[in-house]
Amino acid sequence: MKITRIILNDYRNYGRLDMTVGPSVNILYGNNAQGKTNLIDAVCYGTGLESCRNSRDQDMIKFGQDSYRIEIIAEDDDGSTADLRVEYSLATDTKELYVDNIKVAKTAEYINVCNTVIFTPEDLKIVKSLPVNRRRFLNSLITKVSPTYLNHLYTIRRLSVQKNNFLKKLKFDQAYKGSGEMELNMLDFAIADTSADIILARYRFVLLLSQYAAEDHLLISDSKEELKITYNTISGCIDLLKAFLVENDNLTVYMSYGLSEGDYAKIKGILSDHILSRLQNARKSDIERGVSSVGTHKDDLTILINGMPAKDYASQGQQRSAALSLKAAELEIVRKFVSSTPILLLDDVFSELDSSRRQKIVDLMKDAQIFITCTDKEGSGRFFDNDVRYYHVDNGTVAENS
Repeated sequence: MKITRIILNDYRNYGRLDMTVGPSVNILYGNNAQGKTNLIDAVCYGTGLESCRNSRDQDMIKFGQDSYRIEIIAEDDDGSTADLRVEYSLATDTKELYVDNIKVAKTAEYINVCNTVIFTPEDLKIVKSLPVNRRRFLNSLITKVSPTYLNHLYTIRRLSVQKNNFLKKLKFDQAYKGSGEMELNMLDFAIADTSADIILARYRFVLLLSQYAAEDHLLISDSKEELKITYNTISGCIDLLKAFLVENDNLTVYMSYGLSEGDYAKIKGILSDHILSRLQNARKSDIERGVSSVGTHKDDLTILINGMPAKDYASQGQQRSAALSLKAAELEIVRKFVSSTPILLLDDVFSELDSSRRQKIVDLMKDAQIFITCTDKEGSGRFFDNDVRYYHVDNGTVAENS
């Protein structure tokens, strides 16, 4: 799928924008603080409801206005079109989603229509910063190819909030102990069940990430570095999952196609029972702390370069290469599962790379529609052989030129 038109109303520093874009490489150039990243952010949010700046809806409205509107019109390989529209009103604090002018109630019905993969300098946080950044990256990837995973995330967040509220109440209100413990038991059953679904999805895609990112990193590093990614979750779960996959000889099937309904039910039951046991064993200490200590909310990825944790031992350049390898792997995985090349958004990424690494990254992006922000128009365009269109961005206005 490729975007053909972007329409904005009162989004960040854009009042009214209606622009047609090319099917190949679109370079958005201009001075800093003119709206290049805002335009990339509009595409990212308008397709996947993710802001590359992690902004609230209120922050996306142009100063002095009370609403915003993003509309993305795209065309698939078969010639069919998709019209995606997001509208937010500050007065009512409501956001409405439309697909082909039909209002949709569920986020999952919207975000899987047109996939984008974004590269930004902030992606370095995936490698070097807190676990929440790695979980966010992993969740974003899986959501792009599995709408049901988003439902699992919503469910576990709701259950976790409820459980923490009960734990806090139990900590300070002993009279509540009897009924509170019963409610916690019911919550733990539900949490264990949903956590098993999340772990099954995350482990599968971490295996795929590790495989694809390792191949991409060899290219980026001139075969000098070996990249590996491992998944850390509730103690004991990965051992159980590995044993099940080896015993049934279906690791390859699990990675490529997912487990059969019967096998999925079996291993989910095993994981769910184990997680429930862990939750119950932690009950006393959790009540004393007033917060749950066991769960997928603590999941993390370990990113290794030549066997050493990149977070602690890799140089800035190595960490940047690892982040790029992860994003390139995301592109390949999404393309594999949705049978359509995602749209690539590169926000000021080329300025962070030397000429050799720029070319290697370009080689990994063949056949994709690409949007690039930069200050150096010629410096970015020379890496692409195919049709390149240039757009000058100046104070919230966009003009195409050669």
